[in-house]
Amino acid sequence: MIRTIDELNISQKHKSQLRKARDRHANGFATQYLAEPIVGYITGDNSSIPHLFTREDGGFLHFDLENLLGDNGDPEKGFDWQSIHQESTLFSNPMTLGDYDPNKRVAGKHSGGTPPSDRVANAGWLVLTYEYDGTARQDLEMQLDLFSGKPDACRFAAVHKAFSTYADYRGYAAIFSGHKSVHINLAFDIRHLSKDLFDSNDRTQTQLWTADVPDKALAALHRRVWAEGAAIINTTLGTSFKFDNRLQSYVQKRRSPWGIRTLTKPSPLHGFNASDQVEQIVVQERLSQRTLAPKGSPAMFTYAKAKPLISHSRQSHNLPSARQVTSSASQSLIPILQSYLTSNGWDTYPMPVELQFDGTHNILFFKNDAADVHPSTLVRGDYRQLLCAGKASSPIPVFLPNDLTLDETIDLLSASLSNALPMNPHSRSARSMVPIHHYKNNTVDVRTAREYGGRIMTQIGGADGVTMLQGPEGLGKTFSLFSKAREQRWDEDASRVQSAQNRGVDAVLQRGFHIISCQSHEQLDDKRQELVKLEDGPNHAVVIKSVSRLYAESLEAFPGTPELSRIDAGRGGFGNLIQAIKSLQPKVYREMKRLRDDMWRLPNGKVMFQPDAFVFMVHGLLKVWPHAQHTKAFLHPDFPDDFDPVKVEEYANQMQAYRVIYDEVSWEDIVGIYPDWAVGLARDADARCKANAGKPWDEATLGDRTTAYQSATKSQNRKPDDLKFEDCDHIIRAKVSDDHKYQVNTTAYPFGKGRDDKNIYAQAHGNSYYCKPKRWFTSLGCPVVILTTEDLPRLIMKSISASKPSSNISVVNMTDTPHLFKDMVPLMFDERTRIPRKPSEDDKPVESVLDLAQELMATGTDFIISNGLQDIPCHLAHQV
Repeated sequence: MIRTIDELNISQKHKSQLRKARDRHANGFATQYLAEPIVGYITGDNSSIPHLFTREDGGFLHFDLENLLGDNGDPEKGFDWQSIHQESTLFSNPMTLGDYDPNKRVAGKHSGGTPPSDRVANAGWLVLTYEYDGTARQDLEMQLDLFSGKPDACRFAAVHKAFSTYADYRGYAAIFSGHKSVHINLAFDIRHLSKDLFDSNDRTQTQLWTADVPDKALAALHRRVWAEGAAIINTTLGTSFKFDNRLQSYVQKRRSPWGIRTLTKPSPLHGFNASDQVEQIVVQERLSQRTLAPKGSPAMFTYAKAKPLISHSRQSHNLPSARQVTSSASQSLIPILQSYLTSNGWDTYPMPVELQFDGTHNILFFKNDAADVHPSTLVRGDYRQLLCAGKASSPIPVFLPNDLTLDETIDLLSASLSNALPMNPHSRSARSMVPIHHYKNNTVDVRTAREYGGRIMTQIGGADGVTMLQGPEGLGKTFSLFSKAREQRWDEDASRVQSAQNRGVDAVLQRGFHIISCQSHEQLDDKRQELVKLEDGPNHAVVIKSVSRLYAESLEAFPGTPELSRIDAGRGGFGNLIQAIKSLQPKVYREMKRLRDDMWRLPNGKVMFQPDAFVFMVHGLLKVWPHAQHTKAFLHPDFPDDFDPVKVEEYANQMQAYRVIYDEVSWEDIVGIYPDWAVGLARDADARCKANAGKPWDEATLGDRTTAYQSATKSQNRKPDDLKFEDCDHIIRAKVSDDHKYQVNTTAYPFGKGRDDKNIYAQAHGNSYYCKPKRWFTSLGCPVVILTTEDLPRLIMKSISASKPSSNISVVNMTDTPHLFKDMVPLMFDERTRIPRKPSEDDKPVESVLDLAQELMATGTDFIISNGLQDIPCHLAHQV
């Protein structure tokens, strides 16, 4: 039954007030903060929207919203927003839609969707909602009286004036809840919390911005400002309203304007029954599209307020407690904890009263006040922030002192106990330092190999310097490093913050990409998908293509356009190839920029640089990363088209590496072997460059370098294809000397088989080569983990490490597993195991691995692992 205003148990004066409000039908809040953002999402302009709920117990999945929109219109013909608002009884602050996995659905426990708290996002605005949920008629009438009369003359006008001194305040909407209260919704423009949400020409937003507030900290900032807003309301009105503190949560549902509420319980106040319906009338609203504050006014929502929340609110990764708090130790620790908190500026409450170990985590319970007989406020061992619950709980976020988790606090204070706390064998601390022999001796199958190997790889992932890890295929090397990467970064940041606080200085957090390097462009997206599909995968994962790849793809859009080389660029007087492309092939350059921007494009269509992103790139690009300034700068989405050297340097510096995972290394990646004649040509080019330009190779212009290269190539009767400019450039930068020169001696070190004229190894006897380790992995300026399944790269790196102990290079071999059963595979030698090729000069067919495979398949072999078998079914090439 739909109940009318006349049936409400309030005075005639207040009934008249609601009738007038219904006749006015103020709709600004519903339009600006509900309808327009949803339309923006449909059209692709917004990635975050308020959620609408058609039921009191409606879930946060997007299906209800989709059904609601589908039942009331479509994007082409438009939507019936009056019907949508009537069916929407509740709304939320903006959040992303999230994902739904039916396999994670557990009836009554888990919806299968991304939790609302993980979907908080800055959409440029948010709402603070206040509700005083009284029980008597006069409580509701008192709230309606706040909005009696014209907006500029009612009692709430003073509150509006008080908030109007803040530059981000945009007004309010007061909504009758359909029962006992009025929901007061205060709207704020929070674009200034993210530089990507406002135009740099907007002076108000520019002046308010100091630094970006990450979405992860927005909910905690909302909670803090909500408490400040409650104090402003009570102080201005001279009241002591105890507002519903559930509304301090960013994701808490709020009463929608003009929604039709269906009561879930009988209403003693109005005499209504469960299932009766009441309209949620907009009593009054006063909204503005721009700031109401004087020029230079501060904002309510600021980075300064968020900054301590950012350093504290690191997401927990369910880390088991290292030390088990026994019942006897708990009794001793409680007074120590109370004294510790008091000495660090805490008030009496919340007061720690009980410490338990639940089998995995330590849990500390707090009393909210003296009357709290069933403490429900708590903090878990791996958290800093208290979970405030129960009556008289704190309306603002509460954190343990000194940026320490509960477990870290217990470690700090447990020295005061006479008996040390026992270690929890399931904790990270207890298992973090795993000697390699534990892995070797305990690995008996795939499960134990991954269990013990995962611990070692977690340890390696957080190590400094360069680490080469050799492990068998299937061990999960990349997966283990992926899954711990973000947690290790948070831990390092937290350690820096704590260290800085102890020294009384501002913390400087290390920025940069977490780079994953692969052999080919084709592997990049597969690795990226592997990362983002992790349970706690990152939001920012970017595939960065090399400039040469972008150029090649761009040329495909303009058939017939010749490909420029660096020699062409140098001959034309350009500083680099990118400048030459921009000048000589402007359409191709614009296509390269478009493809580059697509790499950084977010789901909402915006192109945004992400300084802390997980970045995937090919090995070739990573190895030149330390010195390829223009390449790095161009790959930045804000690269200046005028090639301003100051900005080029700035953007190149922003593209720094934080940590690197180098997957599937080959021996050629870590050691360079150059023929004697190639080194001679490179030295000649280097000398000619110094003579002609008066500068060393590294400082000369591209034109000077290419001229010297061409001159040296011609003087030594070589063709450009014999030693390309890029290879010549690499040899010169490698700075090889005669100390790196070796002569092949097949007599002393025989290799291969057959007669000397048929043995390609024997034919190299007497030739000279320069052999020098490559140093790109130490030039990156960050920790690097290099992965391999092969012996040769490990042995080379071990030799490099031994030759220079100060290089901070570690080598870990995880292939020695004597207790792991190994499948015995028969090995046969056959001269036909060669790649298919053309018939010989006498037109006799040349048998190859293709012929061998066909023969084996015909005689009953089920499966073959080899390359060169594209036309043969039941084979794998990538396992070779």
